[in-house]
Amino acid sequence: MTGGSTTLDLDIGNSSTKWRIGTQTGRLTDRSIPRLCESITRVRIACVAGEDGVIAAAIKREYGVTCEFARSQLKQAGLRNAYEEPSQLGVDRWLAMLAAWCESQRNCVVVDAGTALTVDAVASNGQHQGGYIVPGLAAGRLSLAQETRDVQFKESSQKAEPSVFGVNTRQAVLNGTLSMMISFVRTCIQQSIDQLGEPCDVYLCGGGSDALVPHLDSVCIHRPGLVFDGLEIALP
Repeated sequence: MTGGSTTLDLDIGNSSTKWRIGTQTGRLTDRSIPRLCESITRVRIACVAGEDGVIAAAIKREYGVTCEFARSQLKQAGLRNAYEEPSQLGVDRWLAMLAAWCESQRNCVVVDAGTALTVDAVASNGQHQGGYIVPGLAAGRLSLAQETRDVQFKESSQKAEPSVFGVNTRQAVLNGTLSMMISFVRTCIQQSIDQLGEPCDVYLCGGGSDALVPHLDSVCIHRPGLVFDGLEIALP
């Protein structure tokens, strides 16, 4: 990409950094700053990892620009925050809701599957109803290994089958944790429909969403880059 204005968007989470330039996307398995060949003229950031000063300094060194951080707001683009202290809501959740509601303009639920799995409900008038935060798949599996003596488990490429009982510890953990997550999300969706009514659009995003898609594709709109979409709205 050469010439003109080039914007780099960053989603810096608890365990990884995702980036987007136009239609190009990438992911780093840590919270470092990507080193890209493009001539970057603007950097927008959604960060839940803290250390804004360190990140801003790294961006300045790498690209020579002053970055812009998105913040959770009380109200923005018709969306209203349910938190008593709006700044305490994770900015990734805020941006994902912002993108989903601005597109949907009706009752919607946003499921963000990352290190933590979050679920937020928004009414058709833009009022955030609140949400849930639970451990994500990897975090849930890790907690079993840390907190129990006999359930020792390491991540692998083995495919989880949530409708099948495990016949060894690895299968039992893989299948059980995925089944639990799917059931939780479905319960949250039904709760939202019961409280808000239908129609209710369900958006699924986040780095861990791929594991859920095959089991929720009939009820969810899969948008891995939803936080980036919200970043464009928050910092146009």
